[in-house]
Amino acid sequence: MSKGNGKVYAQLTAVAAIWGGTFVVVKHALAEHGPMKLATMRYVLATLALVPLVWQRERSALKPHAGDWVPFVITGGLSVFIYQTCFFQGMKLSSPVNGALVIAANPMMTALLAALFLREQLRLAQKIGIMLSFVGEVIVISQGSLQNFLALRFNPGDLLLLVAVLSWAINSLYIRRLGGRISPLVLSAWSCLLGALLLLPFGWADPPAGMPTHMSLTVFAIVLYMAIPSTAITSIWWYDGIAKLGPSRTAVFVNLVPVFALLFTLLMGRRVEPNQFLGAALVVGGVYLTTRNWRGAPSGTEA
Repeated sequence: MSKGNGKVYAQLTAVAAIWGGTFVVVKHALAEHGPMKLATMRYVLATLALVPLVWQRERSALKPHAGDWVPFVITGGLSVFIYQTCFFQGMKLSSPVNGALVIAANPMMTALLAALFLREQLRLAQKIGIMLSFVGEVIVISQGSLQNFLALRFNPGDLLLLVAVLSWAINSLYIRRLGGRISPLVLSAWSCLLGALLLLPFGWADPPAGMPTHMSLTVFAIVLYMAIPSTAITSIWWYDGIAKLGPSRTAVFVNLVPVFALLFTLLMGRRVEPNQFLGAALVVGGVYLTTRNWRGAPSGTEA
């Protein structure tokens, strides 16, 4: 690790820890409020926090060109509306460890789609990584049971999280096709805003309809945590990492997200199943092989 990049490495490690913690705390919030309400509150607050940060860093870029609106709508639809809908609905039915492990397959899914549709050549290490990640995901979503796998008995929440993975992977490939003509930070801010607008009617209709009339201090703190540290601040730090280390070296930190989720789960005294430990080892190892020195490494993942 170079001395000059020490702060960047510390920030990226903190990003992984913050995202890992999100999988643990979101279950508590979902016990009090519906998934669409939480998704909407998260992104309304995240937008309010992110826009001033972008204003400070890239003020002129907040006046988009006419041709930028289509990318803003597409990325807002894929990375916020579809992803967050599937994430919160999925986490309502899944466990924190399973959720983190399924979402950790984002780089693997992105590499696979890039090979299938963009005709990118995969190195042997990447092919092995994709296979390891796939086996790990099967172990996780089948709960380590061959009978469940053969009978296609899977947790619906895990399947929804796989849809979230697919939407993020498609979004990552779309962003790469933009060729960097829009600042990632600006794209993130506008995506948050438009995604929040798409979520708003669904959040309003989520029973009980309307604004939340009651929220415990704990859940209020969790919503703030998901909106500001887990979305706005991590966006800044993640894009700083991409700028200073490159996308492939930054993407390796995705490996730490399920590790932190597993660690926080254990620290809270919750049981972690043997199949989750095995799945974690395979997924983390597979993601590392997939993203190592890959120029097309995705711009990140998000809890």
